[in-house]
Amino acid sequence: DEWLPNSENTYQFQSHYRNPNTGEANLLQMTSYIAGQRVRQDFPQIERSVYALSSDPVIMRDGEALETEDALLVDNLFFDVLQFPLVQGDPNTALSQAGTVVLTESEARRIFGDESAMGKTVTMVAGSTTVDYRVTGIARDVPRNSHVRFKLVARFDPATYFAEQPDFLTSWGWQSGWYYF
Repeated sequence: DEWLPNSENTYQFQSHYRNPNTGEANLLQMTSYIAGQRVRQDFPQIERSVYALSSDPVIMRDGEALETEDALLVDNLFFDVLQFPLVQGDPNTALSQAGTVVLTESEARRIFGDESAMGKTVTMVAGSTTVDYRVTGIARDVPRNSHVRFKLVARFDPATYFAEQPDFLTSWGWQSGWYYF
């Protein structure tokens, strides 16, 4: 992903540790939510960060359930850190609020057909939770050789999303998302 602007100053935080029982090395691209929070706290020179959590919600469109793949839930300005180009919307503000979503060009066509997706609502269902997201940007389709895969990037509030599992936000054992600085 060296083609992305500022790629030389953008880093993915990874977890590397040894299992204390077996000695086996665990080398993960993913890390816990708390790890990134602590890194930001301990290194104030970090200018920007974003946590990205993979998700596979169902999108409801006109009463029809559409499967999704390559969906990311993010806690901050994803396109400010990983500067994938948008064809519509402002990358600096598109995900400034929870409840907003950026779709790729192909995902916007899949969901909305020939209609403009900008400003429309996407209803996503994950487990027992249903959330409406307002489309605030359209991104170019991600190149196949990118290490980041997404067809939609939705801004969520981690505290609300994990209200029934609050230990997700504070436990070092949940290796389930990616931090970028």
